[in-house]
Amino acid sequence: LDSAEYFAGFLRKFIPKYGAIIPDLKMMSIQTLGEIALKRKDYPTALAHFREARGSLGLAKTFHEMKESDSAIYYALQTVNVTSNFMSPGFVIDAANILVEEYRSKDPAAALKYQQLLLDTQDKLYNAQKVRQMEAVSLEHQQAEFELLAKAEADRNRFFRTVFLVALV
Repeated sequence: LDSAEYFAGFLRKFIPKYGAIIPDLKMMSIQTLGEIALKRKDYPTALAHFREARGSLGLAKTFHEMKESDSAIYYALQTVNVTSNFMSPGFVIDAANILVEEYRSKDPAAALKYQQLLLDTQDKLYNAQKVRQMEAVSLEHQQAEFELLAKAEADRNRFFRTVFLVALV
């Protein structure tokens, strides 16, 4: 945690110089400082960093840990609404988790709705990973077949060269 804070602070030194050229540098550095402050349970600093970085998920997490349910719900909903359109399943999963926990005792129907969103998003994410794994296995299988064919071709060519050389002698 200390080294993460050191390097995030180190990056912050470069924000005034390179922030206009690389806008994500500023937001990501400040977001990281917010995550560090949240882990240290320094909630005022975490909130300040997340507000500066416009990190609605970070704000939702912070308010959730602070047991400020209304604010946690507001920012978690904001995260779900924004990130659902941008193919960011990790953010949707984290925000939906907060919503499920916050709504569990207040509104079981809403909790169920966000539980379903959480499960659907996890299915999409993990199914995509399974497809990539299957493609990798298929590629390895094809590569092994190709290597066997290439070896057989090389053996056949070596045989014909040997027969040709014996015929010449």
